Amino acid sequence: MASNGDLLTPAYLLLGSGSGVTIADDTVITGSAGTVIAREGSPSSIPATNYGQLHQRVVTSEAGERYAFPAFLEEAVFDPATNTGLFVGTLGAGQPSLVVREGDAAGGVSGAAFFQFLGEAVNSAGEIAMRANVTGTGSPPQQRGDITNAGNTSLPPVLVAREGAVAPCAPRNRVAFARFTTLHMNDDGSVVFHAYLKDATGIPTVTSANDGSIWRWSGGALSLVAREGELANNTAGARLLSINGFDCNDVGGVVYDATLVPGVGDATTATNQAVFVDRGASDPAPLLVMRRNDSFDVDGTTHSVAGIKISTESNVGGGTGGYGRAINDSGDIVFNLTLSGNKSGIFILGTPPP
Repeated sequence: MASNGDLLTPAYLLLGSGSGVTIADDTVITGSAGTVIAREGSPSSIPATNYGQLHQRVVTSEAGERYAFPAFLEEAVFDPATNTGLFVGTLGAGQPSLVVREGDAAGGVSGAAFFQFLGEAVNSAGEIAMRANVTGTGSPPQQRGDITNAGNTSLPPVLVAREGAVAPCAPRNRVAFARFTTLHMNDDGSVVFHAYLKDATGIPTVTSANDGSIWRWSGGALSLVAREGELANNTAGARLLSINGFDCNDVGGVVYDATLVPGVGDATTATNQAVFVDRGASDPAPLLVMRRNDSFDVDGTTHSVAGIKISTESNVGGGTGGYGRAINDSGDIVFNLTLSGNKSGIFILGTPPP
């Protein structure tokens, strides 16, 4: 959903007698009032190349003015190694442009090329972050997945993180990235993503109790935002049991809700859910902003917090997919709270700057 109310929708068109639609042109991405953004069988921005089947995902920037989508390609000579492209466009500004396609060199991975796009996110400058598989001499089987800042139509791809690569966290050189899930491409140029971790050596250090993590890539460097098993900031020795969801704003802030390990530090079953915010790359530590059993005032009546949820909706690609964010650029966070007395509601809470 764009800030002007325009809505991007990937869809299949109905086949049938008299419709004129065939299996060669039945996938489409439309805007409001049926405006066609791209359609299978129609010309793409690549010379002498039409769109093939459109993948059923499209992602947008926070305000919705930029969008990105993958599509199969139709050329005179079919080449399965290069037949998918990733396109970016601006609403109301003409045809989407190709950013990267299968077969292009995978930036930061010598001897490797992209061969499968798994998910994308886009910012208001048209920069794309993506999950992708790579292949080639620089891509052994255990290191085929990566997160790449694909840049835009004028910037080359840059590697952000790679499956099997050592993750810069403790214990040093003994932890590696196992796989990646949700990612965001922010307006400040940073990429925030969730990753599962694994052992980098034969010395056991990663278990199911500490394999979930959130990372920020900014200025070409990776930094850890949060990891399961780590100490929970602003608590009396509690540790993170699981990271349940996260979201971020366009200036580097990250909000996440987590379950704490009952019986460790000051965490009990009555206080073991909490929300933290990391306010940017310069923030010394995440700030605890809400915890189960905290007191919360509503219209002059004090309630205790029984449950907390932040909205972390995203589509299969990544980023917001047009949904609103749980934290804005001023650091205000929106919660769904369950309160004592069978009360519930959606509330906004501000956070101080770092």
